[in-house]
Amino acid sequence: MSLLDFLRNKNNKSVEMESNINYDEVLDKKHELRMGNQIWMIDNLNVECYLNGDSVPEVKDKYEWENLNTGAWCYYDNDKGNGDKTGKLYNWYALNDSRGLAPLGWHIPNGGEFQTLLKIINGNEKALKIFLQRTEFGSGSNDIGHTNLFSGTRNYDGKFANPRFFIQYWTTSEISQSVAYSLLMSLNDYFFCGLVTNKKTFGFSVRCIKNKQ
Repeated sequence: MSLLDFLRNKNNKSVEMESNINYDEVLDKKHELRMGNQIWMIDNLNVECYLNGDSVPEVKDKYEWENLNTGAWCYYDNDKGNGDKTGKLYNWYALNDSRGLAPLGWHIPNGGEFQTLLKIINGNEKALKIFLQRTEFGSGSNDIGHTNLFSGTRNYDGKFANPRFFIQYWTTSEISQSVAYSLLMSLNDYFFCGLVTNKKTFGFSVRCIKNKQ
């Protein structure tokens, strides 16, 4: 099933927003975004080393990509210009590596943490736009620009898809040895937010959440 078919299918369900939850958007120059009681990084992850300094391999070849069972990253369409705007795409094995992918003080969310986020943003286009736009601060107090973080995806067979229409974020929650949960988001013709399942060889974006103190 294609993503467009998935989004057209009204039987696919997602978490509905709780009307009594108030969300508080606090966006500052520390690259942090507060959504309710959670603090998220503004940008998609764009690192190429684990915390111990070991490199995460960049894999461009689609045949090599589809046969991986270890961590790897790529730029969308193997174009560094895309990475500068929307970060890198990672397979699930990279974020699950014991050496750690998220910066100190941060971690990659599990499915439950994304479910908490969905209670705030699902059905609330304003909140979703806040989460999916990077705010760029200039020199003046009103010099602010917005760039959306839609990064496209890399399929399990190594092919690239869905540029600028969808974004999918990996979760650390897995179903089986080969399948894990991701968060699918769309702001275009098909407004959708929800957890879906994918093979771990897909290449998706990663969005970090701050550790609770």
